[in-house]
Amino acid sequence: MSRPHKWNLEDPEIRHMIERLKFEIAQEYGINIPLDGYWGRVASKDLGTIGAQLQKRLPLLLEHQKRTKSEKKRVRKKP
Repeated sequence: MSRPHKWNLEDPEIRHMIERLKFEIAQEYGINIPLDGYWGRVASKDLGTIGAQLQKRLPLLLEHQKRTKSEKKRVRKKP
């Protein structure tokens, strides 16, 4: 059984990434995005689709982001 992902939702950068990804996935699947920000009126099936895609894509994005940050730090350290 796989381990659940631990995402630091307190980090505004990660929170923003999750929100942006939610909207991106909803658009890809033709799910109507609530203009008022309340997702409670969206069908459970659609929310499940968004959640499943978030679980697939977010770890990849976070890993990519981590690598990019570490590469930028290495470039800065070189004299």
